[in-house]
Amino acid sequence: MTRMRWFALLLGWLIVAVVAMLLLGGHSILVQPLLTSPYVPAGSLMTAIGFTAWAWAASISIPASRKGPSSAEALVARLQTIGIGLSLLWFPLGVGLSGNASMTFQPGDGSQAGPSPSQLFWAMSAALALLPLLLLGARLIIRHWSARRFDPLDGKS
Repeated sequence: MTRMRWFALLLGWLIVAVVAMLLLGGHSILVQPLLTSPYVPAGSLMTAIGFTAWAWAASISIPASRKGPSSAEALVARLQTIGIGLSLLWFPLGVGLSGNASMTFQPGDGSQAGPSPSQLFWAMSAALALLPLLLLGARLIIRHWSARRFDPLDGKS
């Protein structure tokens, strides 16, 4: 792994760790406004950055095989790229679902309150949190299989 790749990997995981600590600790900086009109809390931007860093760091953690990617590894790489794209869309989709830049779903604040937009938002957030972990695990399993010269999608051994 080159120095630049190590630096990028370290930076990605550092961003993920800092954002996770702030979010899990409920730090007061999360509610500080980045913009006052419309109100955009710093936590929304940090979460968006965290989702993107998480998807990106997970995708570069295991480099492609030197022999060239198998069809299964190529599929996982495509899914990881889609995951990065979806994580970049988390903030605009959240704003669209909630109707406000602070992504609150409570009635009376101008949002499109109701269970379905809120449930969709939380499902999307949970999927963006779990997808990189699942794809990282899939890549590890594929790497294990490729060491044994077996491609689960091709069925060749």
